[in-house]
Amino acid sequence: MAEQNNQVKELKQYLAFFNQKKDESFKELNLDFKDFVSDNIQDSTIYNKDDVLNLINKWNDQVKKTLSNDISNMSRMSAIYLQYLFQQTGVEFSLNLNLLEDIKMIENMKKVENTDTTFLASSEVKNPLKAVQGKLPSLFESQKTDQNLLKIEQLENELSQLKQENEKLKENVKASSQGKIGTEYEILDLQEKFEKLQTEHKLLQEDSQKKLNESAQFNNLKKMIQQKNEQIKEFKDRLSKYEKVE
Repeated sequence: MAEQNNQVKELKQYLAFFNQKKDESFKELNLDFKDFVSDNIQDSTIYNKDDVLNLINKWNDQVKKTLSNDISNMSRMSAIYLQYLFQQTGVEFSLNLNLLEDIKMIENMKKVENTDTTFLASSEVKNPLKAVQGKLPSLFESQKTDQNLLKIEQLENELSQLKQENEKLKENVKASSQGKIGTEYEILDLQEKFEKLQTEHKLLQEDSQKKLNESAQFNNLKKMIQQKNEQIKEFKDRLSKYEKVE
């Protein structure tokens, strides 16, 4: 009896969860309808039959799309919980899918949803899950577990991102170091070239000075020769005067 009461509690929580999803779906439809009216219907416009039919068809398509997404999500949520049951019990299930549309079972579920009636108290309804033993896991316990798994996955993703950033930093540091070394080599190369240019400049200055000195000596020698020539000419002139006197 205690086990059956616990099953009733778990099922009521399960049904309450999806009733909440149903209410959220209705709220979404109401908001969509308000937006649809605001975007497609004007107070000052007169609509004929074809206009009305087009609006109805357009709204019908939007409702189908919304309901299809919501129902698909609910189906997947149910499958997630069913998968969780498989993993927790460690036994094989034999599901009778015909029971899902069994009118008596559906009515019995309504009673479970709205009252405290003990589920499966009557022996006329067979258990749809065979070979199941022990307590079924709580839906909300499953949600907490899923949340923990999500947190772990998020932490792993963050850790992976941190590792990637760390690797990038290492590469940047390495590239920066290599760039620094390359810059140092460039500086040394420039210094060598500068020193070489300084040496060449010094040699050119010395050579220029040497040539300049040589040029000065040549000019002095030329000047001396000119002076000597002038002296010789002067002596010749004087001699010629003496010869005339004699």
